[in-house]
Amino acid sequence: MLKKQAHKSVKGPASHEKEKDYWILEAIEDGYWEADLKGNLAYCTNTYARILGYKQKELIGINYHKLMDAITAREVYKHFNRVFRTGKPSKTVAFEHIRKDESRLPVELSVSLILDSSGKSTGFRGIMRDITDRQHARELQESFNLMRKMLGQTIHALSVAFELRDPFTAGHHRRVSDLSRSIATQLGLSADVIDGIRISGSIHDIGKISIPSEILNKPGKLTEIEFKLVKTHSDMGYDILKNIDFPWPVAKTVHQHHERINGSGYPLGLTGKDIIIEARILAVADVVEAMASHRPYRRAIGIPAALEEIKRNNGILYDPYVVDACLTLVQTKGYLLKE
Repeated sequence: MLKKQAHKSVKGPASHEKEKDYWILEAIEDGYWEADLKGNLAYCTNTYARILGYKQKELIGINYHKLMDAITAREVYKHFNRVFRTGKPSKTVAFEHIRKDESRLPVELSVSLILDSSGKSTGFRGIMRDITDRQHARELQESFNLMRKMLGQTIHALSVAFELRDPFTAGHHRRVSDLSRSIATQLGLSADVIDGIRISGSIHDIGKISIPSEILNKPGKLTEIEFKLVKTHSDMGYDILKNIDFPWPVAKTVHQHHERINGSGYPLGLTGKDIIIEARILAVADVVEAMASHRPYRRAIGIPAALEEIKRNNGILYDPYVVDACLTLVQTKGYLLKE
């Protein structure tokens, strides 16, 4: 057992008699501590005391029960008892300390035994780390993940609602979304950008909800006026989405997905790199899926014809890097559009 005088005044750690070891312990950012077998604090560094809001001398001799609630104390006892019985150090145990001002502090503790020269256990020692920032970061991440999940569910609901209104193109959003995601992955874009492209693809034609279904499902060729009305869906989609605070440029992607790099697209007539990469990817995926699928006014043209279209207009209408990625996916890696 540690001597009683160690509880009355602050002395160096029992397991580190050399002065240089004392200063090393005082220099580390985490708090070092030692306690007897009853859980009374025999030594702690100034950092340990500061983390808990005490002065160093105030903590010497205090029992661990006074630094946590009863439930936590029972769990900590079990943990220390396991270390005592097995002799095996414990890397970490997380719990809440109660600071001097009675606020609660999440900490992480490592525990090992102090042995005397005969190998007999005389106490415990370890490192305490304040994990407040880590816990806050984890809570923020969990909140963010929940928000993303809810956002994804909302986007899916919007897509389903639109496809119920326009059943002939049911699955178009889903297939374009998946092909866009795959192209973005082939291009080596970041996971976050890929996620935004997937979301944008799943609602890229949401603006068509403002177009009369009689026009969308017309079996014959559209008149010039009808076609001009259909072309407004990019603007309408942007208006629907622009005030939603997405973590990606979803509204902008939807707005630009009919732009072409030579400026012949709509609604803005943008060229080249003025069109964001998300929209350049979506443009290729949209054309390939549309040509490969049935439409009210024509039968499916097929994948070979769709690939020929993007090859023929590679670098003219469509971004060459995006076209190459799409061709690699389909022709080399065997990508198939989802049913």
